[in-house]
Amino acid sequence: MARRRRLVRPAQDESTFDLDLSPMLALMVTLIPLMLLATSFLKIRVIESQLPQAVEKAIAEDQQKKDRQYNVELDLFDDKGMQLRLAMDGKVIWKDQIAAVNGGWDLERLAKGLEKVKSQHPDIYQLQLSPASSVAYADIVAVIDEARKTKNQSLQFPVKSEDGEAVFTKVMFPNVVFSNVVES
Repeated sequence: MARRRRLVRPAQDESTFDLDLSPMLALMVTLIPLMLLATSFLKIRVIESQLPQAVEKAIAEDQQKKDRQYNVELDLFDDKGMQLRLAMDGKVIWKDQIAAVNGGWDLERLAKGLEKVKSQHPDIYQLQLSPASSVAYADIVAVIDEARKTKNQSLQFPVKSEDGEAVFTKVMFPNVVFSNVVES
């Protein structure tokens, strides 16, 4: 008898299968935006200050204005220079280029420029600040402090109170708005 050869084939296990990842992807698509929305990337702080009631009312009225006739704008540059502008309906009507003094900010000249603008337009309480990206935070705070109140003891600005009388205050520009925060 002839012997038949039997070929023995090794057993092949079909161990491949399809892994259904759609529930995990659905979970990631849902949770990642939720976590991004819950995360705070930018903390906004408010500096509270005690102001006379007439001034607070005037500031609130100034903040509610949609169309501003006058804008006070201040640019801070990398070289410690500044440019203070008064714009009417988007057109610059007055500007002051303030150069650096001894490698630092000329805050005295800035204060004089702000006092001049405030004396001419006492109903404006908002300052639009545009610092360069490399300006230090401490320098921005120093500029904001200069803009908030005058240090000139003999200078005060009139504000009309509720009863129509003029109340005098040293407050200049307590409402500082950063106008270049959303630049790319």
